[in-house]
Amino acid sequence: MLWRTAGDINNGAFTKWADDLAQAFVRLEPDALNNNLFKGEIAKVATDEIQLSRVTATAHRVRRLREHIEPSSGDICFINLQISGVGRTRQHGHEFICHPLDIAVVDTSEEFEIQHLAAFDLYSLALPKSLVPKGLLERGGARLSQSGVSREIAQTLLNYASLGLHTGFRTPVPLNIVTRHIVELLACLSEPLENEQEAEPTQNARLAAMRNFIQRNLEDEHLSAEKLSMTFGISTRYVHKLFSATGQTVSDYVCELRIARSCQMLEKLEFERMTITEIALHIGFRDISYFNRRFKQAIGETPSDYRKRTLTQYLA
Repeated sequence: MLWRTAGDINNGAFTKWADDLAQAFVRLEPDALNNNLFKGEIAKVATDEIQLSRVTATAHRVRRLREHIEPSSGDICFINLQISGVGRTRQHGHEFICHPLDIAVVDTSEEFEIQHLAAFDLYSLALPKSLVPKGLLERGGARLSQSGVSREIAQTLLNYASLGLHTGFRTPVPLNIVTRHIVELLACLSEPLENEQEAEPTQNARLAAMRNFIQRNLEDEHLSAEKLSMTFGISTRYVHKLFSATGQTVSDYVCELRIARSCQMLEKLEFERMTITEIALHIGFRDISYFNRRFKQAIGETPSDYRKRTLTQYLA
């Protein structure tokens, strides 16, 4: 679903935008802040329980008023993940300033105000209040832009949100799978991510963010516990502690993913002209003997034998 509004506020643009907001979200009152020209767009996909939207607009303010709440039904919260611009959310007498990668939360059963002084872009997740982590709702959001690990969590959420919209519009992949992962990751934000003395959900969030970082940077030959330590702003000892709880070291996890990636490349005709050494170097291995040894340990045959067997089956 897609809604677009553009035009002069004095000629009814905000009346149209108010209708768009009501159809896409809930009834809200938009107000101008600094000019008369307005442009806004909402793209939305939905499952039975959860709605995922992307909102881009020029500067303005929206308010949820008492008169909007009384005739409405349901107990819905909005979790807004800021992509660009700065949002100021006010509810229950508190203000939460949302910078890019931060998350702001509002409860639609209570009055609130969201203000953007300049053009902005954000993802908005609408879900039942029962699915919102209590701590996240009480704090009014999460400042994920402030540290390495939280920025990785925010980036993972952005990736899921982008995939969710893409899935909802263009592919048969069930959208509820994507939104379920988003909700599971949000559950890790019940408590602030502040130090190494963390509850298990927060430790899981750190580990998930680090694994995501590894998956996106497999070609980096310097991937290590030390690299993760510098990227996420935590000690190397703590990185080892988080991975040890999974039964794997960092290097074992990296190696496992690289072996899986090498199998994908060895199986495909499009990489047939690449030598095994070139493939190993491409996926981050620096020592070819080490690659050959770890590959045979994991797969049970040498890379060359694996390539010959799988390509023969493919061509048969």
